[in-house]
Amino acid sequence: MRKKQKLFITVLIAIVFVAFIPHAYATAGGFHGGGGGHTTTYNGGGNTTTRDYDDSYTSNYNSYGNNSYRSYHSYGHIGYYVSSPFDIIFFILLIGGFLWKFKKPRLRTSNYVHGKDIGNTGLEKEIEQTFISIQEAWDRQDLQSVRNLYTDELYYKHQKVIDDLLAKGLINHTNDVIVDGFSNYKRKSDETFQVDISFVAIDYSVNKDTKQIVQGNNMYRQDFKQRWTFIDDGRKLKADKVKELKV
Repeated sequence: MRKKQKLFITVLIAIVFVAFIPHAYATAGGFHGGGGGHTTTYNGGGNTTTRDYDDSYTSNYNSYGNNSYRSYHSYGHIGYYVSSPFDIIFFILLIGGFLWKFKKPRLRTSNYVHGKDIGNTGLEKEIEQTFISIQEAWDRQDLQSVRNLYTDELYYKHQKVIDDLLAKGLINHTNDVIVDGFSNYKRKSDETFQVDISFVAIDYSVNKDTKQIVQGNNMYRQDFKQRWTFIDDGRKLKADKVKELKV
């Protein structure tokens, strides 16, 4: 929230407090807003007006049938004195509206990375190709087509996930994948490294029989970040581990 907005809201709240505090005393203890001057009462046709001689305070009683209401106006003081509960609700909504309008959007904490940069353009391209190929095979429910891009352990783990979903009557789709960035690249050994992959994708699950969406959506991409561990034997990368990270 900008400084001017904070100042504006502070002044607004101060004005409302000035208006409401005297009213609280008026209803509880007969506070009349200032002066204690002499009072004259005028009567006429169902409308009674009471006025202090110093013109600092006026109260009007208006009567319509069996119903009556009172309004207070202060001419010598900042504020508008009200007695109706609807006026109180109005001021509360007014303040809430300004707070909502001028509040600064909260930026969620995110470790999502934009920009492919781990200092090795060739390796970046190979990681991306391997990653995209596996995602496309997952979307088709056909991991066998990318069996050579997996270590045995991860291949069977991913295949079990697909099989378990099918047993529940579900198919998970992940498509339109775009890799946005790499980060946290670490060599764990001569042939093993890990890297965090930030990407967007359309991710949703459908009923395998009706094809109706039961989770997610097929219209908008979502943000994802995963930590992948690869085996690099100098010939082809193989995915060894995948860990989901919080975006």
